[in-house]
Amino acid sequence: MNFEPLDRPLYWEFGYWAGTLRRWYREGLPRRHGVSEELGDSAAVGGEALGIDLRKPHQGLDVNETLGFDEFMRRIPVNNCYEPPFETRIIEDRGNWVTMVNRDGETVQIEKGGGSQRVLDAPVKNRDDFERLVAERFHAKNLAERLPPDWEQMKQQYKERSFPLIYGGHQGFFMTCRRMMTFERHMRVYFHDPDLIKRINQHVVDFLIELYEPLLKELGGEAALISEDFAFKSGCFISPAQFREFCLPYYKHLTDFYRGHGVETIIVDSDGLVAPIVELLLEGGVDALFPWEVQAGNDILKVREAFPRFKILGGLDKKAIARGPQAIDRELESKVPLMLEKGGYVPFIDHTVPPEVGWEDFRYYRRRLAELAARRRS
Repeated sequence: MNFEPLDRPLYWEFGYWAGTLRRWYREGLPRRHGVSEELGDSAAVGGEALGIDLRKPHQGLDVNETLGFDEFMRRIPVNNCYEPPFETRIIEDRGNWVTMVNRDGETVQIEKGGGSQRVLDAPVKNRDDFERLVAERFHAKNLAERLPPDWEQMKQQYKERSFPLIYGGHQGFFMTCRRMMTFERHMRVYFHDPDLIKRINQHVVDFLIELYEPLLKELGGEAALISEDFAFKSGCFISPAQFREFCLPYYKHLTDFYRGHGVETIIVDSDGLVAPIVELLLEGGVDALFPWEVQAGNDILKVREAFPRFKILGGLDKKAIARGPQAIDRELESKVPLMLEKGGYVPFIDHTVPPEVGWEDFRYYRRRLAELAARRRS
């Protein structure tokens, strides 16, 4: 990520659909760990780049071990959302779908097995709701309660780590407001109560700094993650002017904090067409992004040309990988050699791998990726 000489890129993936792994087990992937039966086929199973996280306990361990991938990135194991979480409860059960209140206080209609969901309501409807949420659940004065019960024993592993340690995730300056309010209410509040957006985002910065500062001082860290999903296939949900007013000051504050504690790579996680917003992210102190969905129109070669020092993770077309060896060769040859030559790049598929990708095609893709890296070294 620092554009320094290397022997090979990291062998990582972003993640997989649970249904993809189930297909691969039928097609020859050795089953040592398996996939939890509680996951529906459309649920996400994390890869190395998404990391091991308290909130996302399912990882593609069998792929990692079978293909000899590198270690998973790990997120610092502290609850950075509501503590105590909301009590989950079922409102209505309709067979394949259930309406429930989740741990974040959202009322969601969700496919059983952890697949698709629709958010129906969320805990913040006005300023009073937000202030109550802060007082009751969203403050950092209870750090001990936010850490795992065996934290003192775990801590030594983190001090002697051979994996990248990442801070953040789940919180962002679009994502947090959306989760608190629902997407629709969040969009209206930009116009009806813009100061509430600023109040929330300033609190997010203050909360994360108070939460992470003692951990960073003790353990250090290699990366930070700001979770957003602020874009869809046609672009960002808010305008550049809105981003500059409602997000940029808080990005600068948070990224200055991370860099002041030695964190070298600050990653934004967003789906959709994100390439047009890279310039604003750089201004906010962000220097990396994943997963660069190709179907949304992202072209990592153009981004690298326009922003030579912006760090890129992902960006390989999942649909090309599903079409077999010839399409795989075209996709990899067109991107990987140049990206590796320029540096600051970790190659993997542009989001979770869908079930259309067969096991043999995936193995072929990973083998060719390794060959391209070896050819570059020679």
